[in-house]
Amino acid sequence: ATIAIADDDNRVTDGLVAYYPLDESAGLVVHDRAGTHDLALQTIHSGFGLPLPRWLPEGGKLGGALEFYDRLLPGASLKLFSVADLPDPRLPRSDFTLSLWLRTREPDMWLLEGQGHFNLYIAGGHPQISSGPASTPMAGPRVDDGAWHHLALTWTQTAHTFELYIDGAKAGMAPGSADGGVGDIFLAGEAGAITPRLRFIGKLDDIRIYNRSLKTDEVALLASLHPALPERYPVP
Repeated sequence: ATIAIADDDNRVTDGLVAYYPLDESAGLVVHDRAGTHDLALQTIHSGFGLPLPRWLPEGGKLGGALEFYDRLLPGASLKLFSVADLPDPRLPRSDFTLSLWLRTREPDMWLLEGQGHFNLYIAGGHPQISSGPASTPMAGPRVDDGAWHHLALTWTQTAHTFELYIDGAKAGMAPGSADGGVGDIFLAGEAGAITPRLRFIGKLDDIRIYNRSLKTDEVALLASLHPALPERYPVP
């Protein structure tokens, strides 16, 4: 069924180039409801016949969710950006925002890899950003309490700066390289053979990619949005 959208949600669709509600019930395709950039569930360095993450049609923050449930999964991930296949040709060489919901009880694990440029991971229950040799801890609440938490990562090219928001509030910022996120970007996994104890365990929901750096009030609105966008939302 089509879901009505409040008028004040219009600004959060400005620059939306990919939207993944994660409401599928089966299959290997993650459908983009804002455009045509569908993703494929993939397992990096697999070949072992192990299961991929599973769909939870009624287990999400907003409808369904995708659950990564087994540390034996050999690097299961979603490749959000690929240099050869981008939802917007400017990405990730220009400003962008990644917004998502997650639910986990794991205090230490990998969440996002911007191959060769930056990483977002959880250490001691707190998200951290690493870019180059430095890691930057973020303030804000722990995210390993088993509750749903909203995360938004923004990149501003001119300032060479990442900013992370947790549950709608700015948790911190970290410097990045001048070329930003150029390279493949993996969510809930990485391109290499990640240590099994650090693989993502938990649920993901409502992933959105923007071709701009969202403002603080826009992120706060995303963190309070109910319900999700309609099944197919036109890109401005």
